[in-house]
Amino acid sequence: MRFVRLLVSVATVTASMTLMQTGMTIETSLNEKSGHPWVHLGGSAPAVALEPELSYKPPGDLDAPETSRGTGSRGCNDSVAVGLTLLVPDNHVGVTASGHPSFYWHLSEQSSADMEFALVEAGVPTPIFTQKIAGAPAGIVEVAMPKDLPELEEGKTYRWSVSVLCNEERRSSDVFAQAWIKRVASEVEAAGESASESTATGSDRQLASVYAQEGLWYDALKAISSAYEDSANDRAIALERLSLLEQVGLNEVVAQERERIASTN
Repeated sequence: MRFVRLLVSVATVTASMTLMQTGMTIETSLNEKSGHPWVHLGGSAPAVALEPELSYKPPGDLDAPETSRGTGSRGCNDSVAVGLTLLVPDNHVGVTASGHPSFYWHLSEQSSADMEFALVEAGVPTPIFTQKIAGAPAGIVEVAMPKDLPELEEGKTYRWSVSVLCNEERRSSDVFAQAWIKRVASEVEAAGESASESTATGSDRQLASVYAQEGLWYDALKAISSAYEDSANDRAIALERLSLLEQVGLNEVVAQERERIASTN
């Protein structure tokens, strides 16, 4: 039945995408009943209002979030505070069906300081994976877990963190945030990985919708981000990703990204 749901969802998204490719303009507002954005398509065709297909449905067995979103700090040499926000749901632990997921966070300002990512298993002192990243511009940053590492185990919860290294001699001045990720079993992810072997931007958008419906937060964010990377100038994809972030309470990030998008257009 899960494979059937995958096929039906992909077909639905394909139909919606066909509308978006007809040259119609796109605007958004809030659905008063659900609180989610509506997509308004205008232009030469009659006005139509559609609920976006990228609608996140949290898993039924929600774990406590135990999440630190990060704070601003002037401990670095930068002239402005750096806000660090991990892109995770605000009221539950995000899940993945991938053995090698990707992790995303947002910087409110450009930082010249290095960053450090770490992934650890509860009760195990040695990290599974660490990576240092050179200073990054403002916006969304991604780290993908290398495929040559052992897969995350199904049913286990892991902690991941990001630090902006303001002063490596005095780590208490770091800008720091941490969150959790749980791996779950899902036939949808297996089907998605097979489909993505020959993926195009449209396929990534379709998969993002399927993953979101199944409550696979990390996989949905990865898929829509991949579509965005392939078509960064596609406003519809940018809005879909912002809609996904907004649905889990990342309102400040969404506001900052909307300003950034507006300033580059």
